[in-house]
Amino acid sequence: MAFVLFSCASALATINLEGVRGFGVDTPGGRGGKILRVTNLQNHGEGSLRWALRQPGPRIVVFEVGGVIDLGQANILVTEPFLTIAGQTAPSPGITLIRGGLNIRTHDVRVQHLRVRPGDAGQPARSGWAPDGIGISGKDAYRIHIDHCSTSWAVDENMSASGARTGGPDATSRQITISNSIIAEGLDYSTHRKGKHSKGLLVHDFVRDVAVVGNLFASNDRRNPYFKAHTTGVVVNNLIYNPGSAAIQLGYIEDEWRDVDAAPVNPRVAVVGNVLQYGRDTYSDLALVSYQGDVYLEDNLVWNLDGEPMNIVQGDIRRLEEKPLWPEGLRTIPAEMLSRELLKTVGARPAQRDAVDQRIIAQIMAGQGRIIDSQDSVEGYPTQVPVFRSLAVPEDVDAWLSRLSRELLEQAEPIVRIPLDDSFNVQSAFNKARKTYPDIQVARVAPGQGTEVLRDVVYRRVGTRALHLDLFLPEEWQPASDRPAVLLVHGGGWRSGNRTLQEPMARYLANRGFVTATVEYRLSPEARYPAGVQDVKSALGWLRAQAGRYGIDPERLAVIGASSGAQIATLVGVTSGLPIFETVQSAGKDSVQAIVNLDGIVSFTTPMALQHEDDPRKNPSAAGAWFGGRYQNVPDLWQQASPLEYAGAGAPPTLFVNSSHPRFHAGRDQYIARLSEAGVATEIMTHVDAPHPYWLFEPWFTPTAERVYGFLNRVMQ
Repeated sequence: MAFVLFSCASALATINLEGVRGFGVDTPGGRGGKILRVTNLQNHGEGSLRWALRQPGPRIVVFEVGGVIDLGQANILVTEPFLTIAGQTAPSPGITLIRGGLNIRTHDVRVQHLRVRPGDAGQPARSGWAPDGIGISGKDAYRIHIDHCSTSWAVDENMSASGARTGGPDATSRQITISNSIIAEGLDYSTHRKGKHSKGLLVHDFVRDVAVVGNLFASNDRRNPYFKAHTTGVVVNNLIYNPGSAAIQLGYIEDEWRDVDAAPVNPRVAVVGNVLQYGRDTYSDLALVSYQGDVYLEDNLVWNLDGEPMNIVQGDIRRLEEKPLWPEGLRTIPAEMLSRELLKTVGARPAQRDAVDQRIIAQIMAGQGRIIDSQDSVEGYPTQVPVFRSLAVPEDVDAWLSRLSRELLEQAEPIVRIPLDDSFNVQSAFNKARKTYPDIQVARVAPGQGTEVLRDVVYRRVGTRALHLDLFLPEEWQPASDRPAVLLVHGGGWRSGNRTLQEPMARYLANRGFVTATVEYRLSPEARYPAGVQDVKSALGWLRAQAGRYGIDPERLAVIGASSGAQIATLVGVTSGLPIFETVQSAGKDSVQAIVNLDGIVSFTTPMALQHEDDPRKNPSAAGAWFGGRYQNVPDLWQQASPLEYAGAGAPPTLFVNSSHPRFHAGRDQYIARLSEAGVATEIMTHVDAPHPYWLFEPWFTPTAERVYGFLNRVMQ
């Protein structure tokens, strides 16, 4: 089900920490210190982020570059105090750290508007690579404020506060606020030596005065957050979505205290104004607060998958009559209003969300999203062309930084509910296929040297809905280079999937000189046929309109689709200029010179197609949901969407690459016959004994990509 509390209305309240004192939120950070400019995305050297963070003395780190910093499995260690990392100063798309994390081991540090996505770095399962996203550790780490950051895909914890766990409160980190951040998708069965280890936020033994305020915890199995022995803190106005086996955990592990002089003591925590929303991975009777601890509870909500209220506590929880501690000046939002405000403003750059944060928010809106084992189960590591912008830093630095931060919040678009079905993804397809083909591997293509990627480019707006594509540019591309271009359309039964499914093929072709684009289009839960077809045609129109900017030859465009995306791609390819599919953007710009169909039907009305796509046992079938009715109810739409109806002299050359499953060939032979009669070239490649989504896996991806590349070279000369 979709989330039960969402609204597109303007928020009635704000999570605001201005004027709050204590818990590290009032740290001076680098106030009054020197301005250090990050001018490149290198991992080391002058002008890099690592270089800036190593400099001594009070300092404010600003960014004259935006993009991705690959840490190369070497975490950044912060040991010099009085530091502000001002991610809000970076040009769009902001700063993202990958293949490593940020470790803070000193005092008076403020980190704002930063994304950290460590991932598994391509290492084998249980190999020992176990980074945090943002880790705060040691006796020197105090007065720390982490605000408006996005952490995901960590192997240990997405965030943590720890230190020498048995030496008392002065031997470990303390006075910490973590606020307004997305803490999501801690990797589960990944590279941690212990095996399954999807964790959100850990507050380790003796860590005190920790405020966890206004955060989104999404699809972490446990520790959302976890306060251990002798800890104190507040958990206020957090939205916890799709935890697995634990939401807010209190307690300790007895065995860890057997040989320690000190005895364990219950954590003491105030839990106020939080919402727990079950997801597909959540245990069916999970409470908000569990295990063992002393807790003050006020205004918390728990909803199961049916929108019914569930228990607030379970386990050995001692309820306190008064708050054990509280940040001075902190005001809360009523839990019933929380989601409306939080989802609009949470995370690193609410007005300029990257693909990961966009997807996480959209999945929550639609009641989707899963706990994952690898970043490759979703988008994979981001890549981004560096963006540069010189900064004129004014005298009143504090006011300037506050203004830039406000702009990233105030310019955020209202949250619009986008119905979403994520049932078809690489992980689900892999789990299904390997039952029959145990030796398969997920297809991966490394970026070619000199290639560039532009993420989340808006190509069309439908009302308040923005539609995006990712653009892959070949080595040494120039605006005047006139390269052939390919638009790639993902599959998923017209109702599921996303554009990242086509990224391996997009990279493969970009590495060989093509400009490629993977396109987002509206699926049936959001908009019925022909909306998705019109979106893809609009993307073609956008590519032609932007040809001079990205070095595209407008006379050499091809379209590639997989499964249901192949049906759409083929339909788009054979209906150039047809008014029923035309948009303002596509008018006069929607022709293609080649079609590649990866196991997609080209007719909905043949007996083979109707047997599967109009199966009366499915209510509705995938096609029926797309058309808004069974064949007997809307036969004209089923026929209108069949590429076979338009096959003939005006059709482009077409390559079919098929699995060994006949149902996905419906209409193919008739289509080929009509094109052959008209003198239009067609080719067929068949993978014997291959699963339907073969293009996602080796050993089929590489020969498919080679055949596609050869075909496009021949017909787009």
